[in-house]
Amino acid sequence: MKQINWRLWLILGLALILRWWHLEDWFHFTMDEELIAWRAWGLFELKRPFLIGGISPLQIHLPPYFYYFSALLLWPF
Repeated sequence: MKQINWRLWLILGLALILRWWHLEDWFHFTMDEELIAWRAWGLFELKRPFLIGGISPLQIHLPPYFYYFSALLLWPF
Protein backbone atom coordinates (compact mmCIF):
# COMPACT_ATOMS: atom_id res chain seq x y z
CA MET A 1 0.00 0.00 0.00
CA LYS A 2 2.86 2.40 0.75
CA GLN A 3 4.32 1.61 -2.67
CA ILE A 4 1.08 2.69 -4.37
CA ASN A 5 0.90 5.82 -2.23
CA TRP A 6 4.47 6.77 -3.20
CA ARG A 7 3.77 6.21 -6.91
CA LEU A 8 0.56 8.22 -6.73
CA TRP A 9 2.35 11.19 -5.17
CA LEU A 10 5.08 10.95 -7.80
CA ILE A 11 2.54 10.98 -10.64
CA LEU A 12 0.60 13.87 -9.10
CA GLY A 13 3.78 15.88 -8.51
CA LEU A 14 4.98 15.29 -12.06
CA ALA A 15 1.56 16.23 -13.44
CA LEU A 16 1.58 19.45 -11.43
CA ILE A 17 5.06 20.42 -12.63
CA LEU A 18 4.17 19.71 -16.24
CA ARG A 19 0.91 21.64 -15.86
CA TRP A 20 2.72 24.74 -14.57
CA TRP A 21 5.53 24.52 -17.12
CA HIS A 22 5.17 27.55 -19.45
CA LEU A 23 1.75 28.30 -18.01
CA GLU A 24 1.64 31.79 -19.54
CA ASP A 25 2.00 30.33 -23.03
CA TRP A 26 -1.12 28.19 -22.51
CA PHE A 27 -3.30 30.87 -20.90
CA HIS A 28 -5.40 32.92 -23.28
CA PHE A 29 -7.14 36.01 -21.93
CA THR A 30 -10.29 36.15 -24.03
CA MET A 31 -13.16 38.60 -24.23
CA ASP A 32 -15.09 36.91 -21.41
CA GLU A 33 -12.22 37.29 -18.93
CA GLU A 34 -11.53 40.84 -20.13
CA LEU A 35 -15.12 41.88 -19.47
CA ILE A 36 -15.10 40.45 -15.95
CA ALA A 37 -11.72 42.04 -15.22
CA TRP A 38 -12.92 45.39 -16.56
CA ARG A 39 -16.00 45.30 -14.33
CA ALA A 40 -13.83 44.30 -11.33
CA TRP A 41 -11.43 47.16 -12.08
CA GLY A 42 -14.29 49.64 -11.96
CA LEU A 43 -15.52 48.09 -8.74
CA PHE A 44 -12.24 47.94 -6.82
CA GLU A 45 -10.03 50.65 -8.32
CA LEU A 46 -12.59 53.29 -9.23
CA LYS A 47 -14.90 52.40 -6.31
CA ARG A 48 -17.96 52.43 -8.60
CA PRO A 49 -20.52 49.76 -7.75
CA PHE A 50 -23.02 48.94 -10.46
CA LEU A 51 -26.62 47.74 -10.45
CA ILE A 52 -26.91 46.69 -14.08
CA GLY A 53 -25.31 43.54 -15.39
CA GLY A 54 -24.09 43.00 -18.90
CA ILE A 55 -24.56 40.99 -22.02
CA SER A 56 -22.40 37.97 -22.70
CA PRO A 57 -20.99 37.11 -26.14
CA LEU A 58 -23.71 34.44 -26.36
CA GLN A 59 -26.39 37.16 -26.12
CA ILE A 60 -27.43 36.16 -22.60
CA HIS A 61 -27.97 38.90 -20.04
CA LEU A 62 -25.84 38.36 -16.95
CA PRO A 63 -27.03 39.84 -13.65
CA PRO A 64 -24.74 42.14 -11.66
CA TYR A 65 -24.15 39.58 -8.92
CA PHE A 66 -22.38 37.39 -11.50
CA TYR A 67 -19.76 40.13 -11.87
CA TYR A 68 -19.61 40.71 -8.11
CA PHE A 69 -18.93 37.03 -7.39
CA SER A 70 -16.40 36.85 -10.22
CA ALA A 71 -14.69 39.99 -8.95
CA LEU A 72 -14.29 38.41 -5.53
CA LEU A 73 -12.24 35.66 -7.16
CA LEU A 74 -10.13 38.21 -9.06
CA TRP A 75 -9.58 40.52 -6.08
CA PRO A 76 -6.82 38.51 -4.29
CA PHE A 77 -4.85 38.08 -7.48
